[in-house]
Amino acid sequence: MRRHTVLTQELLSLSAATRAMQMWFQAAHHLTKGAGFAGDHAILYDEIYNSASDEFDAYVERNLGLSNDESVASPRVLMPLVTGLCMEYPLLAGKPAHAIAQGALVVMRDHLERIARCYHAAKESGQITLGVDDLLMANANTNERFVYLLQQRAKTRTL
Repeated sequence: MRRHTVLTQELLSLSAATRAMQMWFQAAHHLTKGAGFAGDHAILYDEIYNSASDEFDAYVERNLGLSNDESVASPRVLMPLVTGLCMEYPLLAGKPAHAIAQGALVVMRDHLERIARCYHAAKESGQITLGVDDLLMANANTNERFVYLLQQRAKTRTL
């Protein structure tokens, strides 16, 4: 593996975090239950994990294009990072739907913080490109929408 620039390393970290998030939301899609099952399963979590899959693909391809370092797409490089991140996320098995929704909100807020960290580190290093700026901003926008949806889903009672 080559010595990575700040941008390469940040995109690699964000790629791993996005894959971990995608896996978590796919598990939420499989494990949700109860009265809100149809909406959680077929709409909310499905939309999020499919979006995360596209986001992951975009980060890896952008990193490959900018760094010309094929290791940034290697499962041997990414999976240890993904595994570590998955261990930080809330456990889903055996949880009621409301607890899954609350965990989903934690995971999504964490992901938005990771996008912001990547953006600021790349910008401060002077390595951010217009395309990376646009990619990160667009993904932050999409994920902020998911925070809204998850906040609404995680509410315990109506006003």
